[in-house]
Amino acid sequence: MSKKLKIIWIDDNPELRKPESKNMAKRLGIIIDFKDVRNNDLNLCLINLLSKAQPDLILIDHKFDDSTTGIFRTGSTIAALIRDTWPNCPIICVTGINLDEIDSQKRSLYEEVIQFHNISRYDNTIISIAKSYRKISESKPKNVNDLLALLKAPNIEMLKLETILPSYLKDNFDDKGLSTNLSSWVRNMLMERPGFLYDKLWASTLLGIKIDSFHKVEETFKAARYKGIFSDDSKPRWWKASLLEILSKKVIEPGLSFEKGRLLNSIKKRDYSTCYVDNSDYPETVAFEDQTPGSKQYPMKLRNTMSHPAFSDMLFFEEIRLMKPKE
Repeated sequence: MSKKLKIIWIDDNPELRKPESKNMAKRLGIIIDFKDVRNNDLNLCLINLLSKAQPDLILIDHKFDDSTTGIFRTGSTIAALIRDTWPNCPIICVTGINLDEIDSQKRSLYEEVIQFHNISRYDNTIISIAKSYRKISESKPKNVNDLLALLKAPNIEMLKLETILPSYLKDNFDDKGLSTNLSSWVRNMLMERPGFLYDKLWASTLLGIKIDSFHKVEETFKAARYKGIFSDDSKPRWWKASLLEILSKKVIEPGLSFEKGRLLNSIKKRDYSTCYVDNSDYPETVAFEDQTPGSKQYPMKLRNTMSHPAFSDMLFFEEIRLMKPKE
């Protein structure tokens, strides 16, 4: 039986956050060591912390206004120091401030930035990151094959994945920060950019059905679900190649995927997807509504979209599309 995950939470707001640390430990079945640094010397706290065994993950506030040292005032500065000693320790920021107040450079020093009032929504993400870092540590990849094994990719995708792996991963297996680099690529590229993996919207559009109807066939495509490192039940992904392979076995009639998907058992006409722009049948892609931050994506016909100017084309990944502006 594997040891319980151990998390250290560093914060200067014990009245609000320490009770939540106890609640989180209980609901997730993990150990959380809450480090209260209010009116304490944060520098001495860090020296003591780094002299002990590395935890599975660190949760840390972003602003430290109530500690007695003036050296460290932000969690991102502390994160940089921690990584000097523990380069493969995941660090997640838990903050009460508006996320827009944390610039991109500081955000890059964290695995994730979470607002405290939403923290329970991120339970799956926190556990996924901690478990994945432990898995990488226990099965430290020594070559590309070892690395790909951690992804649990279908055999048909192995060669393509090896081709697109960045050199900082496949040429640097002795890098002390390998786990952190691998996390960044898997979580921010492989899982976020559609191509090898599809989210529920892309998967349902591939099958020609509405996203709200995907639950009707989800069990059919259970084997296509991504189960590799950093898989996250709150953000499920499916291997595109496996979706198509399963579909070809379930529906032997010829046709495109968005035609054959509609022949699956339990799928009715009311489940068919339509283009967000003109309500036409058989949308072939997914596209952003506009270029504003946080813009939503919808199924669309290719003719109603154009290349998104903020995204460059990438080998084996889908082209990111944008809805054409109204004339």
